[in-house]
Amino acid sequence: MPSTSVRRIAASDGMLPRKVRLRALREAPYAFEQILADVEADPDEEWIEWAIELAVDDGRSVAFLAFGDDPAAPRGWRVRCSRSG
Repeated sequence: MPSTSVRRIAASDGMLPRKVRLRALREAPYAFEQILADVEADPDEEWIEWAIELAVDDGRSVAFLAFGDDPAAPRGWRVRCSRSG
């Protein structure tokens, strides 16, 4: 069984969540509101900015990446948000 490690997203991880999303859309397009062509057309800068925003500890949300044996190919990602105030 392959090993899995999970770590918090870093500002430099911008393109890794994109890889996960594209793979998921290819494997199970019926599970998402987005379509593959739309995500493929998203500018890289949007993913990079998104990763930078989630990497900041604002006390409201946190994002994680899950990796198998290849650190350049995450298996999945998850964003956890909590309500404040």
